[in-house]
Amino acid sequence: MRLIRNLQFLCPLYEVYGGRLRPAVIILTFNSAETISSTLHRVRSLTDEIIIVDSGSTDETIQMATELGAFVVSHPFENYGAQRNWAIDNLEITKSWQLHLDAEEMYRRIWFERLKRFLKRRPWMDISSHVI
Repeated sequence: MRLIRNLQFLCPLYEVYGGRLRPAVIILTFNSAETISSTLHRVRSLTDEIIIVDSGSTDETIQMATELGAFVVSHPFENYGAQRNWAIDNLEITKSWQLHLDAEEMYRRIWFERLKRFLKRRPWMDISSHVI
């Protein structure tokens, strides 16, 4: 643990809170009212910075996300890569690490449990990105 504390001061590539990685979570949505609540409740335990990039939802996605404490912005959808790149380039993200999700990715508990196990392994010490 002493090494971890020392690395916090030496390496700005990660945020540690209670010995855990605390990434900003960016979630892409479009008419995701069926899954957004579950997803937001699960990722809330990972971070205090949740940003929704919505592609023009016509259901209750935006209202639900706002009520659950997410910061919501709208951006027209071109493709997934362009949407994520827009978020990286244009949002004021305060965390050094980012976790990009689609609204339904954390809907299933199994994916969330796998993510939590991964983050507990302290992967930020030797990688710059990872795909689960």
